[in-house]
Amino acid sequence: MIRKWKRNPALVLGILMVTFLLTISIFGRYFPFVDDSLSDILYILDDNQKPVIPPYSPSWEFPFGTDGEGRDLLSLLTMGAGATLALIFFISLIRYIIAIPLAVFAANRVRFFRGLLAGWNQLLSGVPTIFIVMLLVLLPPILFTSARPFFLVLVIALVEVGRVGKIFEEELLVISKKAYVESGVMVGCSPFQLFRRYYYPQISGQIIVNFCNGLGRTLFLLAQLGFVSIFVSQAFVQLESGAMTFVNTSDTWPILLTDITHTIRTAPWIPFFATLAITFTILSFYVLSEGLLRYFQRRT
Repeated sequence: MIRKWKRNPALVLGILMVTFLLTISIFGRYFPFVDDSLSDILYILDDNQKPVIPPYSPSWEFPFGTDGEGRDLLSLLTMGAGATLALIFFISLIRYIIAIPLAVFAANRVRFFRGLLAGWNQLLSGVPTIFIVMLLVLLPPILFTSARPFFLVLVIALVEVGRVGKIFEEELLVISKKAYVESGVMVGCSPFQLFRRYYYPQISGQIIVNFCNGLGRTLFLLAQLGFVSIFVSQAFVQLESGAMTFVNTSDTWPILLTDITHTIRTAPWIPFFATLAITFTILSFYVLSEGLLRYFQRRT
Protein backbone atom coordinates (compact mmCIF):
# COMPACT_ATOMS: atom_id res chain seq x y z
CA MET A 1 0.00 0.00 0.00
CA ILE A 2 2.82 2.41 0.92
CA ARG A 3 4.54 1.66 -2.39
CA LYS A 4 1.38 2.55 -4.28
CA TRP A 5 1.19 5.90 -2.52
CA LYS A 6 4.87 6.56 -3.23
CA ARG A 7 4.26 6.00 -6.92
CA ASN A 8 1.77 8.86 -6.95
CA PRO A 9 2.99 11.63 -4.61
CA ALA A 10 0.80 14.20 -6.39
CA LEU A 11 -2.33 12.33 -5.28
CA VAL A 12 -1.13 12.15 -1.68
CA LEU A 13 -0.16 15.81 -1.61
CA GLY A 14 -3.39 16.84 -3.32
CA ILE A 15 -5.52 14.90 -0.83
CA LEU A 16 -3.64 16.46 2.09
CA MET A 17 -4.01 19.98 0.70
CA VAL A 18 -7.74 19.61 -0.04
CA THR A 19 -8.30 17.94 3.35
CA PHE A 20 -6.67 20.96 4.99
CA LEU A 21 -9.02 23.29 3.11
CA LEU A 22 -12.07 21.23 4.06
CA THR A 23 -10.98 21.15 7.69
CA ILE A 24 -10.63 24.92 7.74
CA SER A 25 -14.00 25.43 6.06
CA ILE A 26 -15.88 23.04 8.38
CA PHE A 27 -14.15 23.45 11.74
CA GLY A 28 -12.37 26.79 11.34
CA ARG A 29 -14.99 28.76 13.27
CA TYR A 30 -14.22 26.68 16.36
CA PHE A 31 -10.50 27.49 16.40
CA PRO A 32 -9.55 29.61 19.45
CA PHE A 33 -7.82 32.28 17.36
CA VAL A 34 -10.84 32.82 15.08
CA ASP A 35 -13.40 35.53 15.73
CA ASP A 36 -16.51 33.84 14.33
CA SER A 37 -18.59 36.99 14.79
CA LEU A 38 -16.19 39.03 12.58
CA SER A 39 -16.64 42.03 14.84
CA ASP A 40 -15.61 45.48 13.60
CA ILE A 41 -13.05 47.65 15.36
CA LEU A 42 -13.77 51.36 15.05
CA TYR A 43 -10.41 52.45 16.41
CA ILE A 44 -7.60 51.56 18.79
CA LEU A 45 -5.43 53.83 20.92
CA ASP A 46 -1.74 54.10 20.18
CA ASP A 47 1.03 54.67 22.73
CA ASN A 48 0.11 58.34 22.88
CA GLN A 49 -3.57 57.50 23.53
CA LYS A 50 -4.55 58.79 20.11
CA PRO A 51 -7.21 56.89 18.14
CA VAL A 52 -6.00 55.00 15.08
CA ILE A 53 -8.58 53.81 12.56
CA PRO A 54 -8.31 50.56 10.58
CA PRO A 55 -6.96 48.84 8.61
CA TYR A 56 -4.22 47.60 10.96
CA SER A 57 -1.05 45.91 9.78
CA PRO A 58 -0.12 42.36 10.91
CA SER A 59 0.77 42.11 14.59
CA TRP A 60 0.64 39.64 17.48
CA GLU A 61 -3.01 40.51 17.99
CA PHE A 62 -3.85 40.33 14.27
CA PRO A 63 -1.40 37.90 12.57
CA PHE A 64 -2.76 38.72 9.10
CA GLY A 65 -3.75 42.29 9.92
CA THR A 66 -7.30 43.61 9.49
CA ASP A 67 -9.43 44.85 6.63
CA GLY A 68 -10.72 48.41 6.23
CA GLU A 69 -13.57 47.73 8.67
CA GLY A 70 -11.28 46.48 11.41
CA ARG A 71 -12.18 42.81 11.02
CA ASP A 72 -9.45 40.29 11.73
CA LEU A 73 -8.24 39.14 8.30
CA LEU A 74 -7.27 35.65 9.50
CA SER A 75 -10.78 35.16 10.87
CA LEU A 76 -12.29 36.59 7.69
CA LEU A 77 -10.36 34.16 5.49
CA THR A 78 -11.20 31.24 7.78
CA MET A 79 -14.90 32.07 7.95
CA GLY A 80 -15.05 32.66 4.20
CA ALA A 81 -13.41 29.36 3.27
CA GLY A 82 -16.63 27.35 3.48
CA ALA A 83 -18.65 29.83 1.41
CA THR A 84 -15.90 30.05 -1.21
CA LEU A 85 -15.51 26.28 -1.61
CA ALA A 86 -19.27 25.73 -1.65
CA LEU A 87 -19.70 28.39 -4.32
CA ILE A 88 -17.14 26.98 -6.73
CA PHE A 89 -18.41 23.44 -6.11
CA PHE A 90 -22.02 24.27 -6.99
CA ILE A 91 -20.97 26.25 -10.07
CA SER A 92 -18.93 23.30 -11.34
CA LEU A 93 -21.66 20.81 -10.42
CA ILE A 94 -24.29 22.71 -12.43
CA ARG A 95 -21.88 22.95 -15.36
CA TYR A 96 -21.31 19.19 -15.48
CA ILE A 97 -24.95 18.28 -14.88
CA ILE A 98 -25.76 20.18 -18.08
CA ALA A 99 -22.63 19.41 -20.14
CA ILE A 100 -22.46 15.62 -19.74
CA PRO A 101 -26.01 14.86 -21.02
CA LEU A 102 -25.44 17.22 -23.95
CA ALA A 103 -22.18 15.41 -24.76
CA VAL A 104 -23.93 12.01 -24.59
CA PHE A 105 -26.69 13.03 -27.00
CA ALA A 106 -24.21 14.74 -29.31
CA ALA A 107 -21.99 11.66 -29.38
CA ASN A 108 -25.04 9.55 -30.29
CA ARG A 109 -25.42 11.55 -33.53
CA VAL A 110 -28.43 13.56 -32.40
CA ARG A 111 -28.14 16.43 -34.86
CA PHE A 112 -29.81 19.09 -32.70
CA PHE A 113 -27.52 18.51 -29.73
CA ARG A 114 -24.39 18.26 -31.86
CA GLY A 115 -25.18 21.62 -33.44
CA LEU A 116 -26.13 23.13 -30.07
CA LEU A 117 -22.92 22.02 -28.40
CA ALA A 118 -20.72 23.05 -31.33
CA GLY A 119 -22.34 26.47 -31.55
CA TRP A 120 -22.19 26.94 -27.78
CA ASN A 121 -18.49 26.17 -27.76
CA GLN A 122 -17.60 28.29 -30.80
CA LEU A 123 -19.66 31.28 -29.67
CA LEU A 124 -18.16 31.53 -26.19
CA SER A 125 -14.65 30.16 -26.70
CA GLY A 126 -13.49 33.07 -28.82
CA VAL A 127 -13.95 35.67 -26.07
CA PRO A 128 -12.31 35.58 -22.59
CA THR A 129 -14.73 34.13 -20.05
CA ILE A 130 -14.41 37.12 -17.73
CA PHE A 131 -15.73 39.50 -20.42
CA ILE A 132 -18.72 37.31 -21.21
CA VAL A 133 -19.64 36.96 -17.53
CA MET A 134 -19.28 40.69 -16.94
CA LEU A 135 -21.46 41.48 -19.96
CA LEU A 136 -24.23 39.17 -18.78
CA VAL A 137 -24.26 39.80 -15.02
CA LEU A 138 -24.27 43.59 -15.49
CA LEU A 139 -27.54 43.47 -17.41
CA PRO A 140 -30.21 45.33 -15.37
CA PRO A 141 -32.56 42.32 -14.99
CA ILE A 142 -29.75 40.39 -13.29
CA LEU A 143 -28.05 43.35 -11.62
CA PHE A 144 -31.08 44.48 -9.62
CA THR A 145 -32.94 41.25 -8.96
CA SER A 146 -33.09 39.74 -5.47
CA ALA A 147 -32.21 36.37 -7.03
CA ARG A 148 -28.89 37.74 -8.30
CA PRO A 149 -26.70 35.05 -6.58
CA PHE A 150 -28.65 32.31 -8.37
CA PHE A 151 -28.38 33.99 -11.77
CA LEU A 152 -24.68 34.78 -11.32
CA VAL A 153 -23.92 31.16 -10.41
CA LEU A 154 -25.97 30.00 -13.40
CA VAL A 155 -24.25 32.39 -15.81
CA ILE A 156 -20.75 31.35 -14.69
CA ALA A 157 -21.72 27.69 -14.98
CA LEU A 158 -23.32 28.02 -18.41
CA VAL A 159 -20.49 30.00 -20.00
CA GLU A 160 -18.18 26.96 -20.03
CA VAL A 161 -20.78 24.26 -20.66
CA GLY A 162 -19.88 24.27 -24.36
CA ARG A 163 -16.18 23.75 -23.70
CA VAL A 164 -16.74 20.94 -21.19
CA GLY A 165 -19.40 19.28 -23.32
CA LYS A 166 -17.18 19.34 -26.40
CA ILE A 167 -14.32 17.68 -24.51
CA PHE A 168 -16.49 14.77 -23.45
CA GLU A 169 -18.28 14.54 -26.79
CA GLU A 170 -14.93 13.90 -28.48
CA GLU A 171 -14.02 11.33 -25.83
CA LEU A 172 -17.36 9.56 -26.23
CA LEU A 173 -16.99 9.49 -30.01
CA VAL A 174 -13.67 7.66 -29.61
CA ILE A 175 -15.28 5.15 -27.24
CA SER A 176 -18.28 4.68 -29.56
CA LYS A 177 -15.98 3.10 -32.17
CA LYS A 178 -14.96 0.31 -29.82
CA ALA A 179 -16.20 -3.16 -30.69
CA TYR A 180 -18.01 -3.75 -27.40
CA VAL A 181 -19.99 -0.50 -27.85
CA GLU A 182 -20.97 -1.47 -31.39
CA SER A 183 -22.20 -4.80 -30.07
CA GLY A 184 -24.35 -2.95 -27.54
CA VAL A 185 -25.87 -0.89 -30.34
CA MET A 186 -26.59 -4.03 -32.35
CA VAL A 187 -28.52 -5.66 -29.50
CA GLY A 188 -30.70 -2.57 -29.20
CA CYS A 189 -29.37 -0.76 -26.11
CA SER A 190 -30.88 2.67 -25.53
CA PRO A 191 -28.61 5.73 -25.26
CA PHE A 192 -29.05 5.62 -21.49
CA GLN A 193 -28.09 1.94 -21.32
CA LEU A 194 -25.09 2.55 -23.55
CA PHE A 195 -23.94 5.37 -21.33
CA ARG A 196 -24.42 3.42 -18.10
CA ARG A 197 -22.85 0.18 -19.28
CA TYR A 198 -20.15 1.25 -21.71
CA TYR A 199 -19.45 4.98 -21.71
CA TYR A 200 -19.57 5.96 -18.05
CA PRO A 201 -17.07 3.32 -16.80
CA GLN A 202 -14.62 4.64 -19.39
CA ILE A 203 -15.04 8.38 -18.75
CA SER A 204 -15.85 8.41 -15.02
CA GLY A 205 -12.22 8.98 -14.14
CA GLN A 206 -11.88 11.80 -16.65
CA ILE A 207 -15.04 13.44 -15.29
CA ILE A 208 -13.58 13.45 -11.77
CA VAL A 209 -10.21 14.77 -12.97
CA ASN A 210 -11.72 17.54 -15.08
CA PHE A 211 -14.17 18.43 -12.32
CA CYS A 212 -11.36 18.93 -9.80
CA ASN A 213 -9.36 20.96 -12.29
CA GLY A 214 -12.47 23.00 -13.07
CA LEU A 215 -12.85 23.98 -9.42
CA GLY A 216 -9.57 25.86 -9.65
CA ARG A 217 -10.58 27.51 -12.93
CA THR A 218 -13.85 28.66 -11.39
CA LEU A 219 -12.11 30.15 -8.36
CA PHE A 220 -9.71 32.01 -10.64
CA LEU A 221 -12.67 33.46 -12.53
CA LEU A 222 -14.34 34.55 -9.27
CA ALA A 223 -11.08 36.22 -8.25
CA GLN A 224 -11.12 38.18 -11.50
CA LEU A 225 -14.71 39.23 -10.84
CA GLY A 226 -13.74 40.37 -7.34
CA PHE A 227 -10.96 42.45 -8.87
CA VAL A 228 -13.55 44.40 -10.89
CA SER A 229 -15.97 44.62 -7.92
CA ILE A 230 -18.56 42.16 -9.21
CA PHE A 231 -19.97 40.34 -6.20
CA VAL A 232 -22.00 37.15 -5.98
CA SER A 233 -24.22 38.56 -3.27
CA GLN A 234 -24.72 42.30 -2.95
CA ALA A 235 -27.13 45.01 -1.83
CA PHE A 236 -27.99 48.35 -3.42
CA VAL A 237 -27.59 50.96 -0.66
CA GLN A 238 -27.52 54.72 -0.32
CA LEU A 239 -24.36 56.42 0.94
CA GLU A 240 -24.27 59.41 3.30
CA SER A 241 -23.65 61.63 0.30
CA GLY A 242 -26.94 60.47 -1.20
CA ALA A 243 -25.35 58.42 -3.99
CA MET A 244 -26.41 54.81 -4.53
CA THR A 245 -23.90 51.99 -4.74
CA PHE A 246 -23.58 48.22 -4.49
CA VAL A 247 -22.01 46.67 -1.38
CA ASN A 248 -20.96 43.08 -0.92
CA THR A 249 -22.94 40.93 1.51
CA SER A 250 -20.92 37.69 1.42
CA ASP A 251 -17.68 36.48 3.01
CA THR A 252 -16.12 34.82 -0.03
CA TRP A 253 -12.42 35.45 -0.61
CA PRO A 254 -12.63 37.40 -3.91
CA ILE A 255 -14.25 40.35 -2.11
CA LEU A 256 -10.85 41.08 -0.54
CA LEU A 257 -9.49 41.88 -4.00
CA THR A 258 -11.95 44.73 -4.45
CA ASP A 259 -10.29 48.11 -4.96
CA ILE A 260 -6.92 46.36 -5.06
CA THR A 261 -5.22 49.31 -6.77
CA HIS A 262 -5.86 51.31 -3.59
CA THR A 263 -5.26 48.63 -0.95
CA ILE A 264 -2.01 47.50 -2.56
CA ARG A 265 -0.59 50.90 -1.55
CA THR A 266 -2.34 51.50 1.77
CA ALA A 267 -2.84 47.97 3.14
CA PRO A 268 -0.88 45.48 0.99
CA TRP A 269 -1.41 42.63 3.47
CA ILE A 270 -5.11 42.45 2.51
CA PRO A 271 -4.66 41.48 -1.19
CA PHE A 272 -1.51 39.51 -0.34
CA PHE A 273 -3.15 37.07 2.09
CA ALA A 274 -6.34 36.90 -0.01
CA THR A 275 -4.29 36.06 -3.11
CA LEU A 276 -2.25 33.57 -1.08
CA ALA A 277 -5.41 31.73 0.03
CA ILE A 278 -6.84 31.72 -3.50
CA THR A 279 -3.55 30.56 -5.03
CA PHE A 280 -3.15 27.77 -2.49
CA THR A 281 -6.69 26.55 -3.21
CA ILE A 282 -6.23 26.62 -6.99
CA LEU A 283 -2.92 24.79 -6.62
CA SER A 284 -4.54 22.21 -4.32
CA PHE A 285 -7.17 21.28 -6.90
CA TYR A 286 -4.58 21.25 -9.67
CA VAL A 287 -2.27 18.89 -7.77
CA LEU A 288 -5.22 16.68 -6.81
CA SER A 289 -6.41 16.49 -10.44
CA GLU A 290 -2.90 15.56 -11.60
CA GLY A 291 -2.71 12.83 -8.96
CA LEU A 292 -6.13 11.50 -9.90
CA LEU A 293 -5.17 11.52 -13.58
CA ARG A 294 -2.14 9.32 -12.87
CA TYR A 295 -4.24 7.05 -10.66
CA PHE A 296 -6.94 6.47 -13.27
CA GLN A 297 -4.36 6.01 -16.04
CA ARG A 298 -2.65 3.24 -14.07
CA ARG A 299 -5.95 1.60 -13.22
CA THR A 300 -7.07 1.68 -16.84
